[in-house]
Amino acid sequence: MLQRRHHILRRFNNIFDVLLTAVVFVFAHLLREYLAQVNFSVDLGPILPFKQYAPLMVIACFLWPVTLNYYGLYDPTPLRKAVINIGIIFRSTFVSTAFLITVIFLFQIETISRLFLIGFGCLNAAAFVIKDLVRRQYGLYRRHKGKDIRPVLVVGSAGGASRILHKISEESYLGLKPVGVILSSSMSDAPSEIDKREQSEREGEAPMALPLEGATRAHIKEVPIVGTLENWREVLHAHPVASVIFTDYHSGSSELERAMTICEEEGVEFWLLADFLRWNLPQMEVDYFAHMPIFVFRTSPVLNWSYVLKMFLDRLFAVFGLIVLSPLFILIALSIWIVLGRPVLYKQKRVGRFGQSFYLFKFRSLKVAGASPTRLGRWLRYSGLDELPQLFNILLGEMSFVGPRPHIPEEVSQYKEAWQRRRFSMRPGLTCYRQVLRPGKVSFDEVMALDLKYIDQWSLWVDLFLLFKTGILFLRRIFNRL
Repeated sequence: MLQRRHHILRRFNNIFDVLLTAVVFVFAHLLREYLAQVNFSVDLGPILPFKQYAPLMVIACFLWPVTLNYYGLYDPTPLRKAVINIGIIFRSTFVSTAFLITVIFLFQIETISRLFLIGFGCLNAAAFVIKDLVRRQYGLYRRHKGKDIRPVLVVGSAGGASRILHKISEESYLGLKPVGVILSSSMSDAPSEIDKREQSEREGEAPMALPLEGATRAHIKEVPIVGTLENWREVLHAHPVASVIFTDYHSGSSELERAMTICEEEGVEFWLLADFLRWNLPQMEVDYFAHMPIFVFRTSPVLNWSYVLKMFLDRLFAVFGLIVLSPLFILIALSIWIVLGRPVLYKQKRVGRFGQSFYLFKFRSLKVAGASPTRLGRWLRYSGLDELPQLFNILLGEMSFVGPRPHIPEEVSQYKEAWQRRRFSMRPGLTCYRQVLRPGKVSFDEVMALDLKYIDQWSLWVDLFLLFKTGILFLRRIFNRL
């Protein structure tokens, strides 16, 4: 529920960012038109009609939310100092404005004013700073008035309750307010000595075994113990809450199951802390198989609309790339045919998603296997143009634009740890963190760590960032060789 709420708030902020950027862009253009009519010591000159700037506005509306999300403006973290968010906004503005200027430079759009883009970037940064400060003050005001606060009851053993209360205190931005603790009578921890137990745990001593008497007179983390599960329904009536958090669960525990049934009857939402399974998996959800509820644990991205959009865009841009780059394909193929002879393409067996094999295509860069690359081959490898035929692999669904680079079977056979095979849970790609953040030679362990980082943190924003960085590296290499 909490992640879903944060996801909704993030998307709401993204939509608002798009609208705010569009409004600021239009305002900046109107302001520039007005200033052109004012007599200054320096003549600013006229500005092109807005329709000439509209494509850049579309790019800007897409670019600002991407960079703000990447730099973590809306990350679910405790309330940060305002200056940190301001720093994030100005950093994102610098990157986004530099990207817009790079676009008009690469496409040689001399009619677009660079000074206008810099002025727009400054205005947009100011607008986002004001928005963030207003959002911050509004949130603090609502918290001060007791709004956006979810009262909760914590149910379980003293140790489990202490652990979750500590987390709630740490993550105060979530807006949870524990109003009481209910101890299960089946637990061996005793409330009357809980404060001593917590003190001993902080000092590194072994936990104390405690009796159960005096339950209603004790506190855990300054939260009162308001009863036991024996009078559970009365406790719910006396302490109205939005949610109940069950910190411990033991199969066959009749009192816990009865307490959950009462929550269902009373219409109270209850959460079951899932760490009792003792599995450290990053994603878990409830799904249904033949109308039966099942827990689904995964370490790869879930098949949602974002992932479906990723697969659709992969094929769409692969077709687009093959059409637009067909003259370059023909030129490179003719060059290889003249210098190296046939065949023009080189295919190699690689291991893809779910450990299934496929043939990866490249432009040939060697005369014979094991020989040194020719001058043409070295240039193709350095620039990355030898990878272009992998657009066919993407079109066939064997690869993606962004994903862990596929290994050959011999490399896979050298995997030492079983967890390393988790990189097969996503389609391999043309580029990933390793190509962008570590373009030189890196160790095998670093490659694995970067691949798993991508899998664990995957989102469309991450893909867009990696594609942008890859494009910059590609252009830099091309210009270095010219």
